[in-house]
Amino acid sequence: MIIEILVIIVGVLLMNLSLFSGVKGIAGLSYCLDFPTMICILGMSLPILIRRGAWRDFLRAFRMLKKTYVCSLADLKRTKEAVELMQKQIRYAGWITAVLGMIYLLSQLTDLSQLGPCMAVIILSILYVVVLELLLLPLQHEVRSRIIDYMEAED
Repeated sequence: MIIEILVIIVGVLLMNLSLFSGVKGIAGLSYCLDFPTMICILGMSLPILIRRGAWRDFLRAFRMLKKTYVCSLADLKRTKEAVELMQKQIRYAGWITAVLGMIYLLSQLTDLSQLGPCMAVIILSILYVVVLELLLLPLQHEVRSRIIDYMEAED
């Protein structure tokens, strides 16, 4: 499971490197970095997870990547709920960020020099959501597999 997450991260980095290597070399990677957008997405997602008390359950999903980690069925179900909540939060936060970017873009249509940067922010918010979702899917699969294994072991 850890290898799957690393493959996703390395794949995204290699894709960025191959796309932008002709533009500015490794400095071309900066085209895909927009910290305010990432802060907006995570800033709308994490506090709700923390406030709801599901933060520890969410972190348990990462501990479950070790095959030796054992927990109860109730913990597994809480972890499943926390991971699914985080996935939904990230998706909706990404949509909100993209829509706000689109509203800003439409308000700046008189200045065509703002068109490219505004579109980049909108597209980056969608890219970040997709990459984060790709990182959360293996966690969700691991939790669901553990629940099934736990239930089969009871029989």
